[in-house]
Amino acid sequence: MKRIFTVLMAMAIALISVSCHKEPAVSADSLIGHWQLVSIDGDAVGTKSFSDSQGLSVWISFSAETFDLYQRAGKDVTYSHFTGSWSIAEGVLSGKYSDGSAWSSTYEVFLEGEFMTLTSPTEVQKFHKEASLPSLK
Repeated sequence: MKRIFTVLMAMAIALISVSCHKEPAVSADSLIGHWQLVSIDGDAVGTKSFSDSQGLSVWISFSAETFDLYQRAGKDVTYSHFTGSWSIAEGVLSGKYSDGSAWSSTYEVFLEGEFMTLTSPTEVQKFHKEASLPSLK
């Protein structure tokens, strides 16, 4: 009986230590670069399965404390350019536009290889890291 109790206690301690393990927080340095939106809620951007706009294209570039966001919502529409500041704390990304208004949401950030996933209360956006920005006209 004593041996069974010892085994159960060891299993409980192992389970607690595994469940308390957290992914390492994403650092600000790991976000610096150019990112292209590739999907929203699992629907690939630019495909027929993506219902909002076939011409949707979003790029965001993070530098040390600022960002440049380029957004187009139609094939024949030019990109809108937004700038501002951003920060990350405990894996949560937030930002303000240059006019002082806050982003519409904060985002939990997850990095896996060359992909960044931003999760807000309303959607999941997936970005791919690119070597440079294309000509955004």
